[in-house]
Amino acid sequence: MSGMDEVTLVAMAGVVWGTIYGLLQYMMPRQSSEWNCRVLTVMHAAASILLSAWCVFIQGPWPFTSPGTPNTALQVITMGNSIGYFLFDICWCVVLGSEGLVMLCHHLVSILGLSWCLYIGESGIEMVATLFGAELTNPMLQYRWFLRETGRTKSRIYEINNLAFVLSFAILRSGFGTWLLCTHLTNDKPRMSVKCGATSFYMISQIFVIKIGVYALRKYRVKFRLHLCERNQRKLSRNCDCPTVSAKEE
Repeated sequence: MSGMDEVTLVAMAGVVWGTIYGLLQYMMPRQSSEWNCRVLTVMHAAASILLSAWCVFIQGPWPFTSPGTPNTALQVITMGNSIGYFLFDICWCVVLGSEGLVMLCHHLVSILGLSWCLYIGESGIEMVATLFGAELTNPMLQYRWFLRETGRTKSRIYEINNLAFVLSFAILRSGFGTWLLCTHLTNDKPRMSVKCGATSFYMISQIFVIKIGVYALRKYRVKFRLHLCERNQRKLSRNCDCPTVSAKEE
């Protein structure tokens, strides 16, 4: 693809995602704007997972052994699709003020990294592999939000989804993400600019890992104490000062 074709691809992707959001607003007027935007986020995650999985596991090359290779047409489509979505989403976040600085930086670094790989025509396989790992946990995050909005934080499915999200997020970002970054940085083929971008994205990801880890530690520590207290109550048949899980910790 030429540079103009890639710009057209990104513009078309942005228009498509914006149009889908408008349709969701029209079809579900009783739902909030954030609800419909999160539905759109799940749709983008599904599309990105399918496209990037095909690039990584079927088309190749393998990102852990062949970084810095020329972009394929499918990699270009995958990256252009996500750039268009992220451009729409960052505009939506700024207008509604729904996200903090870390998330806005995450979106901005993602846009710059994807755009740079499109511009130089290289390292698309590392980028789509990163996209696959980043988007794989997104549906669980959005499902958690939907369960909270519908008052199902005490359900078993909420706890299962919560635990699955925390574990998969940590494994993908700090496990496979660290492995991918190390193989990328120690390989001579990728450009230094791409290595700097990859390091920046990794650092932002680790901020999310730390925040989620602190949340999980606080939440499950309280639940464990509550479980022990309830077990002691059953054994000793007496009251004790049991901790409670606040709505914020859910």
